[in-house]
Amino acid sequence: MRSPEHFLSELVRTHAHKDDMLKQVFSVVSKLIVALSLLAVSACAGANAVTMESTPQVTTPVAIPVTMYKEPECKCCSKHAAYLEENGFTVVDTQEMYDDTMNQQFPVPEDQRSCHIDRVGDYFVEGHMPVRAIQELLNEKPDIAGIFLPGMPSGSPGMDGEQTEDFVVLALSNDGQVSEFLTINKP
Repeated sequence: MRSPEHFLSELVRTHAHKDDMLKQVFSVVSKLIVALSLLAVSACAGANAVTMESTPQVTTPVAIPVTMYKEPECKCCSKHAAYLEENGFTVVDTQEMYDDTMNQQFPVPEDQRSCHIDRVGDYFVEGHMPVRAIQELLNEKPDIAGIFLPGMPSGSPGMDGEQTEDFVVLALSNDGQVSEFLTINKP
């Protein structure tokens, strides 16, 4: 049998060892709790930052009505109508041909005409117009009759190919004067 001194000595050594182990476990658990807390705070801040930067504010846009005058079978006009609808416009195809008889309503110079013309708000928009120009027209509300993109340039919305030149969008004043409205640079 062990002596009481031996038993006490073992008991002190065991408890001392247990105290050291408990201190070590407590230290590791404390460090783990601090690390997890910091990780959770950092993840929450990071998630908020990512969400704020990557998710734009969502607003419900009001569809802007566009009345289109074109030949019924014109494929590039139909592509342009689809492009406008993809960008938040509601296109009403009148099925009326855009021809010389409409010159009173839409006084675009004959040599600057395209295959279709649109009525957007109080303005006419002639040709394969990029949405950027239409939005600028509607935002600025200039005192003009409308805007036009002469011809049917390659790469313009609804036209095949790539943009090979700057798109120079022209404005027609109410008294018939033509001026530059906007230039959309070639990419």
